[in-house]
Amino acid sequence: MFGQFVVLPGIRSGAPAGAPKLDLANSDIVALRIDGLKLVVSPRTFAAVAGGGITAKCRLTNEALVTRGSQTALQVETVGGKLALAVNSASAGLVGLALPPGSLTRSYIAVMAVNVGVASMATGSPTNLLNGFDESNAWVSNPIRYTGGVGIPSDAYSARGGDTVNTYAASSRSPGVWNLVIVDFDNNTRIVSIGVNSVGSLVRATKAAGRVPAVTDFLEIGYHLSATSLRDSKIGDLFTFDRSLLSTDLGLEQVADLVAALKIEYGIA
Repeated sequence: MFGQFVVLPGIRSGAPAGAPKLDLANSDIVALRIDGLKLVVSPRTFAAVAGGGITAKCRLTNEALVTRGSQTALQVETVGGKLALAVNSASAGLVGLALPPGSLTRSYIAVMAVNVGVASMATGSPTNLLNGFDESNAWVSNPIRYTGGVGIPSDAYSARGGDTVNTYAASSRSPGVWNLVIVDFDNNTRIVSIGVNSVGSLVRATKAAGRVPAVTDFLEIGYHLSATSLRDSKIGDLFTFDRSLLSTDLGLEQVADLVAALKIEYGIA
């Protein structure tokens, strides 16, 4: 949990013996300066459960992140020196990690670290990285998915904004262990934007209609209703904001700063 973060130049405060460590990366500090920060998901803070599965909380709000589907399928693995959320290879893959109710907002931006697995690259079916559901468990939104070399779009991430309708913006996977996927949806203009490792070359599409989510609608990492969840792909840090930021010069600059900090932390050139 971040709590209130105050910087006093030139002043250093000691902590009492046994105090918990304040685990803030530079990307966390950058994100805290951006208006509209909604949730922060960091696998490095997840804990394993005896018998399989994990427990997790949002680092910003301390709200619980809930495993949906197979309760023993999620685990934390080290990928390229970074801890990442993964699906146990022995499971059927019907699993997702649900963010709190209200996490699917009318407009949003998500910045997600993704490691695409070999099986994900080889299949024509999607790997559903970030999805939205309503209270009745209906699939209502598909912010981020990946399709492999035999899929459409080929070896690329795609974003469908506020719904699941097959009008999308897509951006190719970048070589390397980790990619940073940036997806922005402005419900007012109905424009969905996506970029990989940069906000300098965004791909955009305009949706036919917007959508106002219920206050109980939520985001989920993965997809618990079928095997088209994470497959063998892995998820690192995820930052979400409750508004479109790429529609303004200031927002674009702020997101660029966050991406730059994450690229250093994930070793992305």
